[in-house]
This record gives sequence, C-alpha cells and structure tokens, in this order.
Amino acid sequence: MRGLIKRLRRRPYRLGLGVSLTRRGGAIPEEPYYEMVYISSWMNSASVGTWQITMNVQVMRNAHIYNTSDASGDSLTYRAFILAGTYTWEILYHGSTDRGIVELSIDDVVAGSVDMYESAFSPNLIATVSGITVVESGMKNITIRVADQNPSSTSYIASHGEMVLYRTA
Repeated sequence: MRGLIKRLRRRPYRLGLGVSLTRRGGAIPEEPYYEMVYISSWMNSASVGTWQITMNVQVMRNAHIYNTSDASGDSLTYRAFILAGTYTWEILYHGSTDRGIVELSIDDVVAGSVDMYESAFSPNLIATVSGITVVESGMKNITIRVADQNPSSTSYIASHGEMVLYRTA
C-alpha cells in the first residue's frame, strides 16, 4: 500500500485494463482518497446480450463498444472500487438514428438515463449525470442497460467509448 501511495503522489495511477485512480490534491490521508474512476470499453465486464468492440476512426480513441444483439434489456456491467461520496458520471457515446435509451446504475441503483438517439450519426457526444450518491466504499457493479428507445429511433443500440466517475463531495 505504501508503494501505491508514493506513486499516487507523482501522477495518476492506471490500474488494470482501463481503471485509473487519481489522487486528490493535498496531503496523503491515512486511507487512499481518489477523485476519479475511469472506465473504458477495454475493461473486463459481464454482459446481457452480445457486445462488440469496433474500431472506427471517427470516434475518440478509434474504438467503441456496442450491443450487436440490439435488444431492450441488453446490459454491460463493469467492476470498480469506489469510495463513499457523491459523484458525477460522464459517458462518451455515439448518437445515431438507431440508438436506444440507456440507464446508468451502480449496484442496481439507477443513477440516471441517457437518450442516445440523434437525427444523424454524431460521434463523441458526452452525457452527464450528476448527484450520484455512493453510500459505502467498496467494489461496485457499474452498469449500462438498454431500457427503452426514443420514439424516433429505429432500434435499441447503445454505443459508447468511455465512462468516467468524478467524485464531487
């Protein structure tokens, strides 16, 4: 643990395949205190439905993940350690005429939803959900689930590149 804290003093620490923890400024507290959890499409995850990582030069970092099964109820769950506190969740997504509405949740508590429908393909959009409360620190399931579709949408596709949780309090 002491080695981890020394590394955190110098720079953000990248953990595994896509989870980064960034130390909050100031003195190192007795227990590590992080302000950001970065969640990437390259992380190991569990899913309902079929999801695929696709390369696309129009999108940030040239890759995104989407549900090829194209069904309501498709979900993708990531695991990350999150400290108790209040967070803002940002998701980088790609809107289009065939996109669904996704619910964002932590440990099965719905934090908000994002309508990914756009009248034309629109890469690199960012949706923000604020005021997410995590009551207890620990490993959490972070899930996006296709809950519905926009009345103008032709399908239930959810397509995203990355998600970030920022601790705000």
